[in-house]
Amino acid sequence: PMIYGEAWHMTNHHLVADFRNLKKNANVGGFNDYFRDNILGSPFDLKNVGLLFHNEYKLGFAQDVLNGNHGGDFVSSKQSLNYIECHDGYAAFDYTKHNKKKAILGLALVALSKGVSFIHAGQELLCSKKGEENSYNKGIQINGINFEEQKQNLYVKEMLAILLDIKDKYYDENNEINTCNSCGEKRYRTHSLNGSEKIYSKNNDGTCS
Repeated sequence: PMIYGEAWHMTNHHLVADFRNLKKNANVGGFNDYFRDNILGSPFDLKNVGLLFHNEYKLGFAQDVLNGNHGGDFVSSKQSLNYIECHDGYAAFDYTKHNKKKAILGLALVALSKGVSFIHAGQELLCSKKGEENSYNKGIQINGINFEEQKQNLYVKEMLAILLDIKDKYYDENNEINTCNSCGEKRYRTHSLNGSEKIYSKNNDGTCS
């Protein structure tokens, strides 16, 4: 089991469970805002868009967060709650200006990324909050899910279920074995679709030479 929370830096507290202290307890995780900002974009600066908008500058950062990193704050990727949409801020579908391809790709990256995949209710149906960024007091008309209206997007929910099933079956959070003494590359354990175990590294065969 894992406890998670909004691990933002709180300057008015002196003992804080924020990102600076998550290394002290590997069983405590937090929302990975680096993931959101580099995959989708910043909710605080709408010009600072992420990889989904073909921002090549974000490519290196995106590769980092897809591996469950947060600027070196985590002991393990298991502490990383990867998301592009939650209770605060824009719905991802609104942020992408109702671009289904971008919203679906963002959802797929959340589903398959290393760490904990955090899916906001309604995101799997491409729900909109009608452009509202701060909707905590807007009522059901903005925050509710109209399942009748969203029938056309049921295929997205089905796709998400398949991706999460793939991650559950074939992805192992603890698959790192060791570091090769010769080249310093990390070696990993994975499982093929037929269930057999394989060790891969730089040459994809367990070797580095």
